[in-house]
Amino acid sequence: MEQLIKAIIIDDEPLARKKVEAFVMKTGLIELCGSFQNPVEALSFINDNNVDLIFLDIRMSELSGFDFMDRLNIRPRIIITSAYEEYALKGFEYEVDDYLLKPFSYERFLKAVEKIKTTMDTRGQTQQPEINYITVKSEHKVEKINIDSILYIEGMRDYLRIHTMEKKIMTLMSFSAIEEILPSEMFIRIHKSFMVAIEKITVIGKDSVSVNNNILPIGRSYKKQFFERVIK
Repeated sequence: MEQLIKAIIIDDEPLARKKVEAFVMKTGLIELCGSFQNPVEALSFINDNNVDLIFLDIRMSELSGFDFMDRLNIRPRIIITSAYEEYALKGFEYEVDDYLLKPFSYERFLKAVEKIKTTMDTRGQTQQPEINYITVKSEHKVEKINIDSILYIEGMRDYLRIHTMEKKIMTLMSFSAIEEILPSEMFIRIHKSFMVAIEKITVIGKDSVSVNNNILPIGRSYKKQFFERVIK
């Protein structure tokens, strides 16, 4: 028996949601696991359930589609369904799989779904691309940052300054928020104001490390965990 794509729908417009539900049932390729008006409820569902694909609206009252994607811990495949074409470029900066402009036809919808289906492996699970970047908001744009280029992250009140091999990027973000999206095996907090990429450390001292010729302090409360993890 052919494995179905496990999908959910998120759209705060009832008629638009019903249309996508009808298209989903018509394809015969999708198992509809949930249909949500409230994106916050959908976030909770995704954390507890296996979801391969999300049909996602952009303009929603509780949470925008982009804010929703920023909060995802696990990233399924995403097809945006929006009445606004001006968000298409930003959508593809988030590397969504497709952008369906309302009102879209069933034929266009099916084409998007079949593109997802071609990425199914022999066991029926979608192949998740390796995520080697993060996206952060900086001023009035979204910055895509290669994880391997990050040297260290510096806390500055309500902002973080991300030091990469190419440039420095300021973003309104907390350490706890960025820790959720960075691979924990690659980064470590060494101070209340610093997080470093472990592989970028060149010199380790008693109370400091050197990263790209920058000397960063090791905080007293972080020292034990740092040396236990890094010095082997």
